[in-house]
Amino acid sequence: MAIIVNKLGIFLLDCATGKEGITVEASSFANEKFPIVLLLAYNCLDQECISVSLNVVEFISHYLSILKHQAINQMQLDSVHLLLNIIVKRIQYPKWYSLDHIAVSNSLEEMYNYFRCELSSIFGNLLGIHSIQQEIMNYTLALITGLKSAYSTLTVQQKEVPLYLFYKLGESFKGSFILIIIILVDITASVKNGPLGEIMATIMGISNLFYDHYLVMSTALDVIVRYSCFFETREPQLLTLVEFFLSTK
Repeated sequence: MAIIVNKLGIFLLDCATGKEGITVEASSFANEKFPIVLLLAYNCLDQECISVSLNVVEFISHYLSILKHQAINQMQLDSVHLLLNIIVKRIQYPKWYSLDHIAVSNSLEEMYNYFRCELSSIFGNLLGIHSIQQEIMNYTLALITGLKSAYSTLTVQQKEVPLYLFYKLGESFKGSFILIIIILVDITASVKNGPLGEIMATIMGISNLFYDHYLVMSTALDVIVRYSCFFETREPQLLTLVEFFLSTK
C-alpha cells in the first residue's frame, strides 16, 4: 500500500502544481484529493514496519521541496506539525535497538539507521522552508524544555531525541546557502543571545547531562561543538563544561 500511496502522491503533486500537459480539471481533482493521500503517507511513515515507512519518504520529501517555493496556509502548517510529531516519535531509537556502542549492528538495525538518516533529511527539508523556521525553533525549544523538566523520568532513547534534533537544526542552517550569504551573523548572535542561546542555556542547565549514558552524553557534546560560540559570553556554563572534562566520574 505504501508504494501505491507514494506513487499516487507524487502524481497528484504533479497535477496540482500544473505540470505541463495536465488539464484544469485534473489539477482541481488533485488539489481536492491531495490532503487525503498526504495523511495516508504520514500514517505509513508512522508504521513500526521500517520498510513500509521508507516507501513514502520520496513523496513526502517531494512535497516539502514544493512548499519551499510557496506561502504556507494553515492546513499546510497543521500538516507540518503532524509531521514533526511523527519525526520525533520515529527518530527515537526503538526498544529492540541495541545501544551498546561496541555491538555489531544486525540487518534490522542497519535498516533503521538508514531510516533515521531519511527522517533527519526530512527534518532538514522542513528547515529549508524559511517561512516556518521560527515555528520549528519554537518546537525544538519546547522539546528541550520538556527534556529538562522530566529528565529523571525519561529513558535514554527519549533523552537523546531533543538533543539530536537540535544538533540537526544547526546542521541544516549551516548547510544553507542563504545562511552563508545573508544570515550567518544573525544565527551567531541568536546562539549567543537569542532563541538558540535560550535552548543552549536550557541544555546546560540539565543536571547530570554529561554523566549519563554515552548516547546522551555524546549527542550533548556534538551540540556543544556545533553551537560553541554560545560559550563566548557565558562563563558559568563554560566552567560547567571545563568541570566535566576534568572530572573523573
